Amino acid sequence: MTQGSKRIFITGATGFVGSALANSLANQGQIIHALIRDENKARKYINHSNIHYFKGDLMDTYALHKAASGCEESYHVAGYVNLWHRDKNTFYKHNVIGTENVLKACYDEGVKKFVFTSTAGVIGPSNNGVITEDTIKTLPSTTEYERTKEQAEELVRSHANQDMDVVIVNPTRVFGPGLMSKRNAVTMLIDKYSRGKWKLLPGDGSKISNYVYIEDVVSGHQLAMENGIPGERYIIGGDNVSYIEFFNTIGKIIGKKYTMIKVPVSLILFMAHFQQLKADLFGIAPLVTPGFVRKYLYDWETDCCKANKYLGYNPKSLEYGIQQTLNWLNFDSNSK
Repeated sequence: MTQGSKRIFITGATGFVGSALANSLANQGQIIHALIRDENKARKYINHSNIHYFKGDLMDTYALHKAASGCEESYHVAGYVNLWHRDKNTFYKHNVIGTENVLKACYDEGVKKFVFTSTAGVIGPSNNGVITEDTIKTLPSTTEYERTKEQAEELVRSHANQDMDVVIVNPTRVFGPGLMSKRNAVTMLIDKYSRGKWKLLPGDGSKISNYVYIEDVVSGHQLAMENGIPGERYIIGGDNVSYIEFFNTIGKIIGKKYTMIKVPVSLILFMAHFQQLKADLFGIAPLVTPGFVRKYLYDWETDCCKANKYLGYNPKSLEYGIQQTLNWLNFDSNSK
């Protein structure tokens, strides 16, 4: 352990955001205690001499205490992000009980600073203006993931007045190089569109979402650890653009714009209900759920001025992030 380095406990260290965060901190000379379930996956995505593996999961309190032991800081990035599970309690178990277990382990082991990764989706759609951290939610969450993340946030805030500084970060739609998983679905869209294999637009394509590059999400986490006010939440976002603008940006970079097919949200919702019925009857995981499709009915325009002002957060442009992502995907416009 070099002079000035810290021991940092990270959950979800083999996921899309967690692995990028773990590698960034390790490259800075920090010593990482990574909670992992699959050592082969860990060696593939977080293979660094400064990263030490602690096998276990969010229900394994012994492993959590062991991994948190000796650490000054902790990032709780792990979460159950799937669209569906036959047992809905799975979301609560991982996202709420799991968070409670991590908090207790960190508190017991004397961890001083704790950053919790939530999602901007818990704040709600931007029906009454751009979403900020203080937006009063007017519509209930439509997915189990967001509902349980909202509950987990309340749990985290309840620890704000104890002997551990807790801060919440709320990333928007994350994309960029890294593990291709459900958390990295936007990168999959970039990949498919650039190869002419994605031509669908939800509704008329005018609904707005916020997209943030993975490097900025990693930076936002570290800035929240360094500068975040205990008990506060910070939106970690990038550019607000419509679906049409998003795909047009990709087209501008690759030099090709594909004709997009507009699919009515009502039709997507019908298909999602059919998928949900099959899942409930036969246990076949649906490609999409009604709750997720309902998100297409709203704009999700967010403002990260609070993170700009108090954390020193300064995200890169959407165009820059897509260009870097295409470089990583080895996109060659001449070969398409």
